[in-house]
Amino acid sequence: MSSFTTTLMSIDEIRPPLFQCRTASLDSDLGELADSIKAVGLLEPLTVRIDKDQKPELVIGSRRLKACKIAGLSMVPVIVRELSDEEALEIEGSENLNRNDLTPEDKTRLVSEWARRGYDAEGIAKKVHKKLTWVYEYLPFEFKNKDMSELGKLSAESKAELRKDENLHVVTE
Repeated sequence: MSSFTTTLMSIDEIRPPLFQCRTASLDSDLGELADSIKAVGLLEPLTVRIDKDQKPELVIGSRRLKACKIAGLSMVPVIVRELSDEEALEIEGSENLNRNDLTPEDKTRLVSEWARRGYDAEGIAKKVHKKLTWVYEYLPFEFKNKDMSELGKLSAESKAELRKDENLHVVTE
């Protein structure tokens, strides 16, 4: 686990995340969240990292950050973690994949981002902590086509998982 510190930070210093897989529902119910923050404060700190320009960049807490701005806060509690771009993406993805309101389009955006970074389906499955069949469900065609041509390179465990999926019609031998 990377090192971290907890501190108060000016809300205006925090940059938006480099990548955000969620496109829907970020602004829904922000008024209620802002009212709650006004009443009892921000109960869970935001998570930021220091980017290449030495500026704080949000990793986790987009809705809370927006609600804090609506609530009129000038300082917010943050956890500052030392994270690479890939570590930040992995944390943001893990956080969001556990949400019930994540759309299929949002899942595709996350899987596509890993594919654009050079990961094959097996590598993406490890990064997002999902089964390989789940990754193939959301992997866009342009990446799926390339990945399917390399099925012979999959681990024995991944080949067995693909053989079990009745919806995938691929030869894994």
